Amino acid sequence: MKWVSCVVMACAPTSPGSIDPASEPGDTGGSRLPDTPHNVLVVIADDMGVDKLTTYGDVGVRPPLPTLEGLAAQGVVFERADAMPKCAPSRATLITGRYPTQHGVGTGIAGSDVLGLPDDERTLPELLVDRGVHHAILGKWHLGTKSHGGAASALDHGFDHHAGALASLLDGWSLDGAPQDDTDWERVEDGAVTRTNAYATTDTTDSALRALQTLPEPWVVWVAYNAPHVPLHWPPEALWPGELFGDDSDERQFNAMLQAMDTELGRLVAGRTAQQLARTTIVFVGDNGSPPHGVPAPLPADRAKDTLYEGGVHVPLIVTGAAVVAPGRTSALVDATDLLPTIAELVGVDPGGLDAPLNGVSFVGSLQSS
Repeated sequence: MKWVSCVVMACAPTSPGSIDPASEPGDTGGSRLPDTPHNVLVVIADDMGVDKLTTYGDVGVRPPLPTLEGLAAQGVVFERADAMPKCAPSRATLITGRYPTQHGVGTGIAGSDVLGLPDDERTLPELLVDRGVHHAILGKWHLGTKSHGGAASALDHGFDHHAGALASLLDGWSLDGAPQDDTDWERVEDGAVTRTNAYATTDTTDSALRALQTLPEPWVVWVAYNAPHVPLHWPPEALWPGELFGDDSDERQFNAMLQAMDTELGRLVAGRTAQQLARTTIVFVGDNGSPPHGVPAPLPADRAKDTLYEGGVHVPLIVTGAAVVAPGRTSALVDATDLLPTIAELVGVDPGGLDAPLNGVSFVGSLQSS
């Protein structure tokens, strides 16, 4: 794997045996979507690049991630997917279908910042309102601040339900200003704030499972794990096998946090019946590349998160479930703006309903190429 500068699209070579991308950008290729109510489960990993999954190559030491590798084997692996090199710009792009030059979130958002995602920016949940598609976000939001939306920020931007963290679990990012970490943090639920000692990765899965028990179909559920973002730590023993992967303590903790997330993602998927999964498409994506302390040697740590090199913007994108007709690999060029129009097509909603120019196009056709 060679990391070079890639400002717009990832530059990974096409792998042998890849399925062909859609013939034209946004071409659905005569998409064959399910006739039954269709759900979309969006799962976002915080600070996870392609260098952590063996399905993307074999450079360096990579931790076993059986849930994600299983989804990759069953679905479509996008070999050339890009996001922004930093968390908040990527999340704003994913949820609006627009680049930072349009939505205005061009760098990270700290809790003390005055502004987050602009109030007049249209979002995915706002597109789904009054169109019969229910929605919720569980886990990290990170598009509001203490003074801009506060605990109700996700609700202000259209979500029916939010349970999780307002932002990263770092000191100074909580609404009350108190220190926090992954086992002592400020949890927001529909605007109400409590302090919890629940492990954040587990809490996100628990919240998602509770929401899915009551949410009417069809739905779009956004599950945003804080892992493996700092603060680095050793997860609860039950969530990872204890074997160390990496060259130093920071990388080993980072990989252990990834393994814990993979375990909890497996619990989330296992919490759905076969019939429910047959009506659901799962979209897994990273919000940016791995940070320097998570990059396995011999890949260059100075070309990771926060840079426009491939290590900063090339992210895993795996799609499996109801909409996937031809599992395999694709070299189709996609980026974070394409997620919103793709989800809209999967649930049968016209993205033009946002009344805002989108930069992205649907990649449903790349799911169904043969």
